[in-house]
Amino acid sequence: MKVKVFSIIVLALGSYLPVVLLEELAEGWTIQAQVVQILVLAGALVFSVSKRRQWYPIALPLLLLVLAVGTLGTDLLRTASFWTARFPVYDIQLNVVGSIILKSIPVCLTLAVLFTAYRRPERFFLVKGDLSVKAEPIAWLGIPAQKISWGNLAALSAMLIGLGTALLMILPMTGAGLPSGFANIPRQLPLILLLALTNSFFEGVVFRNGILRVLDSFLPKSILLVAAGLYFGIGHFYGAPNGIGGVAMASLLGWYMNRAMYETKGFLCSWMIHALQDAVIFSFLFGVAQ
Repeated sequence: MKVKVFSIIVLALGSYLPVVLLEELAEGWTIQAQVVQILVLAGALVFSVSKRRQWYPIALPLLLLVLAVGTLGTDLLRTASFWTARFPVYDIQLNVVGSIILKSIPVCLTLAVLFTAYRRPERFFLVKGDLSVKAEPIAWLGIPAQKISWGNLAALSAMLIGLGTALLMILPMTGAGLPSGFANIPRQLPLILLLALTNSFFEGVVFRNGILRVLDSFLPKSILLVAAGLYFGIGHFYGAPNGIGGVAMASLLGWYMNRAMYETKGFLCSWMIHALQDAVIFSFLFGVAQ
């Protein structure tokens, strides 16, 4: 029980939650919050090492510490003059491209930890997975036990989630009509798809492959999927859509994609769902930006 509680606390401390809380309460303290977070996670890692004979998780605080250092580095790089000159905030398209490029840093750090700790990619879900596996029941979604394969369910889910995302983003902003900039979306579709596939893969490695792997030995499936979903959701507080509503939506989606990865033992189903939603979001952002 102590190990489970410790794992959840460390995950919360290593998430974006402390940074969000301090930024909302005292704007401009993001860097200081990240430095404190790094120190706390370093302390958690030292504690875990000292308790390794009691099976306290070492990979979890190590991964979160590495991610915190990588995130601090990317945030500092994001505000550097040479970076803002190439990827200005006021240019939505360039800003999205720059943000995805920066995400490659924590992705590489995550993969370095995972390959060092677990060696083989199938041990941390970095394989296609078995798409023929029948989904376990999700009563509130009307998904029966052992009736539909995750391959078919992922394809259907991707379309429905993509449609829902489109409605949630377009209707509040533009009503029933589309901005004139959407006429250029077909021309930009190759770029949008490339960015969506890259962004969803990067986020999958950081928020699913890594977290599910390091917590799998310490938390039961039900708690693991919820905890990892919340970790994903909190990381999107400043995403699109943002705020508490955005966190709730992203957490629920994260839980569902975690389930797809966990049950298929691979990343393809969750990547399919995530990529289509990102394609919808980027299409909306690029269309509005025109």
